[in-house]
Amino acid sequence: MIRTILLFLALGLPLLPQINEEHPGHHDTGNIPFEFIKNKVIISEEIEGTSYKFLLDTGGVFEISQELQNKMQFEEDGEANISDINKQKVNLEMVLVPQIKIGKWKFINRTAIVTDMTDKFPYSCFGLDGMIGRDFFGRALLHLDASKKICRLTQNPAALKLSTAHQW
Repeated sequence: MIRTILLFLALGLPLLPQINEEHPGHHDTGNIPFEFIKNKVIISEEIEGTSYKFLLDTGGVFEISQELQNKMQFEEDGEANISDINKQKVNLEMVLVPQIKIGKWKFINRTAIVTDMTDKFPYSCFGLDGMIGRDFFGRALLHLDASKKICRLTQNPAALKLSTAHQW
């Protein structure tokens, strides 16, 4: 059984986090606990001092729930025109989230799509506030340790110190 999964998210996107350079290990979030529910990875992130639950989806994009937008009233940042799997087009509001903190990393002024995804099955079962996706972690490595239920983002592959037997 593979206990450790290493996902390379080097997409070539200029979406690096704005990191506080005063802290040692600033190229690493440190260990972040996660919940593994029904084959979904749920992490906490901090927005304006409050913790929120987000689905970690390496194929998705940064989304926040309509409920979180109603509460926070983030500044509008345009509109996204998206086609779904049935080629139905929908326009979604985009907002600017001023600061998001995950572990030691702070991301500044990130654009999020506002959706009702968290109100629909199966996501409604998780009590989510949104989703973190590939556009959020450009040029970072995501390390999930299922046995310890911790994840970590780093820009330094050597920091993970994995044996080749535990790499995927």
